[in-house]
Amino acid sequence: MKRLGDLVILVVLVSFLSAYGSAKTFTLTGDTPETGSMLGISQLVTELGTITFDGDVDTVIDIDIKNFVNPSTKTFKSKKAKWNTFSFDFDVAEVSFLYGGNLGSFIIEALGIDDNLLDSFYQADTMDAPIGATTLYCFDDAIRSLRFMDNSPLGEVAEMDNLMITGVPEPSTIILLGFGGLALIKNRRKR
Repeated sequence: MKRLGDLVILVVLVSFLSAYGSAKTFTLTGDTPETGSMLGISQLVTELGTITFDGDVDTVIDIDIKNFVNPSTKTFKSKKAKWNTFSFDFDVAEVSFLYGGNLGSFIIEALGIDDNLLDSFYQADTMDAPIGATTLYCFDDAIRSLRFMDNSPLGEVAEMDNLMITGVPEPSTIILLGFGGLALIKNRRKR
């Protein structure tokens, strides 16, 4: 019965620690081919997985974005009230980004693998509102796509830049092996 208790404790510890394994991040910008400037034409393979984009990567940058951070050479744009979508072949825990635009509004939605809505953000007026940075999270599922657009009647331009994509943490193999080894040592000492 004591061994069963030790086994239960070990399983609980391993489950707890695997949830807090190391999470990798990737910064997506429109500046270079390595960071996404070719998205819309070709997919981007990163250390997290593959990213595709159905939208425009443009060199005309909103003045708000240009003044907010180090000037970018390109941003990701949505034009004329059309959804533009980033798709991931890997699980994403959160995405932080900068947004801007002119004369319209900005809406972005984080979707799960079955296109279920996980989180969203809406800015009613990108003309008079300052540029913003925000984060979309997912607590009980994984983000598999982001879609954004300017959904105002004017259908102007909504744009994003500096997307910080954080993958879902993977179990840390070394910690799991370490706990397995400790359990074996503990059982040997008891005999």
